[in-house]
Amino acid sequence: MRNLYIAVAAFFLLCVFLFVGSFVYLDKEKRKTYHYTVSLDGRPIGTIRIEKFDTEEMHLYKTVSNTPLSPLYTDSKSRLALDRKYVIETYEKDSVANGVSDTVSLERSQDSISFVSRYGPEFAYTDHIPIQKYTFVFDEHSPETYLPLIENFDFRRGKSQGFRALIFFSKEFPPVSRFVTLTSIRDEYIPIDSRSVKAEVLLLKIRNYPQMMLWIAKSDRSLLAAELPIEGIRFTRTFTPKTPDAIAPNIFSSAYASRPVSIRNRMANISGTLSAPAGSAKNPAILLVWGEGPQDRDYQGIFSHMADYFSKNGYCVLRLDKRGVAASGGEYGSATDSDIADDLNAAIEFLSKQNEVDPHRIALIAHSRGVFYALKMMGGKKLAQAVVFIAPLVCLSPERNELTDRLNMVSAKLALGPDYMKLASMSIQDSIDKAVSSTRNWLLAGGRRVFVKNLRERRASNPIEYVKNISVPVLVLQGREDDVVPIDYSQSLIDTLEGGRHNNHKLILFDYLGHFFSDKIWDGRERIHYLPDREALDAVRRWLDSALSGGLEEAPK
Repeated sequence: MRNLYIAVAAFFLLCVFLFVGSFVYLDKEKRKTYHYTVSLDGRPIGTIRIEKFDTEEMHLYKTVSNTPLSPLYTDSKSRLALDRKYVIETYEKDSVANGVSDTVSLERSQDSISFVSRYGPEFAYTDHIPIQKYTFVFDEHSPETYLPLIENFDFRRGKSQGFRALIFFSKEFPPVSRFVTLTSIRDEYIPIDSRSVKAEVLLLKIRNYPQMMLWIAKSDRSLLAAELPIEGIRFTRTFTPKTPDAIAPNIFSSAYASRPVSIRNRMANISGTLSAPAGSAKNPAILLVWGEGPQDRDYQGIFSHMADYFSKNGYCVLRLDKRGVAASGGEYGSATDSDIADDLNAAIEFLSKQNEVDPHRIALIAHSRGVFYALKMMGGKKLAQAVVFIAPLVCLSPERNELTDRLNMVSAKLALGPDYMKLASMSIQDSIDKAVSSTRNWLLAGGRRVFVKNLRERRASNPIEYVKNISVPVLVLQGREDDVVPIDYSQSLIDTLEGGRHNNHKLILFDYLGHFFSDKIWDGRERIHYLPDREALDAVRRWLDSALSGGLEEAPK
């Protein structure tokens, strides 16, 4: 009898083993994993892992990317779900920068798609994107979105074949519907690790977008490589993935000393770095104010280089991690413009009390959206003795909207067409309506939690009055190659100052500079960062030297 029990138990265990093993086998058959190296200008900057699952109900693609050498967003996760006929069900992508995540998502409901983009305290939403039956999703920086197109390309027929897809071009606006054309042009062998693999080369074309190239394995039709020539980016298949190390740019001089600081505010402790010239003298000081996004104290290298430049030229410089970003406390996603302005007020007060600082010679240098933060922060108070506004992202016309102006700039570049402009305008209005009608600080949009308090607050603000209340000298810098801020924003700011009887302001236009006033630095070792234009820095320093020494007469209050 004992032997019978043993035999039954052994049989039971064998059945369990076979049962579990069958699932492992089936999972292995239905799941495929692809690894890619991400290169910029021929140098590796990160890795991507794509997992594809085929079930009875859907095709599912999951992607994890890690690009530590990127200037801001270094990690992302995405999930694309299509039904068995490759019709979109959902698409989600989370991008991470300095510990903060931005999210974009699509979800199908019958014949339309809902879109939600959540980036910090701001969001975009609409549930009115019309969709035809066979419509794909395409994001040029997410190679998992290439796979469904490749899987539906008829390699036996070859030549050119078109697919309708929703194309992402901005986190602020819904994707645009465009045709993606794949054209087979030749066969060639390409190196994959230590092997040489035969591939079919496809051209990928989208109207008004740079042409791309894809290399598809002849053996199993898998994606071997993709190239974005205009950006210098290439994804290459690898069987030995290795994420490169990110080395921080080494900016150091014995002419000054830098130390970490922590600034206590009511709701959050704000972390930063204070740089001060060597010696015991009282020095003029600068507070640097970043633009949009989850920015840390280095501001993608712009502020670390500015701190180096101005500290060598006799200035103390304070740069901060934005609230909820990097080492600063608080929550980034729910922070309003008033919260940021409050943090900057605390920073000015902190700066004025430092032994190295002359409290009567403090200036602000603000970039992009930071100009709005600075204007709101000052609010008629003389917290600084001079201000410099670079590429000011502040719309002073009551009849205009910053998002609409930015949409018009993109439309001129990509020829988006009247139907899309109507859809994007509807998205802008949908977002505003949701924010204004809500009595809470957050709500659900397309199943996603978004914060609305900041949008309500910004709608109620009056930046014209902020500008009119400025009583200290103002320098405005604008690049003619700026593709983010319309050039007339700077002129409008100057006109408003003149209308408020402000007599110490100056506008300098730089023909050759864009939004960041910087050159991108990439040596293959250090994290990609930006080096501010020396001519622009020299112009700011000369102006500040005069403004803070009494060389510029203060404007009447």
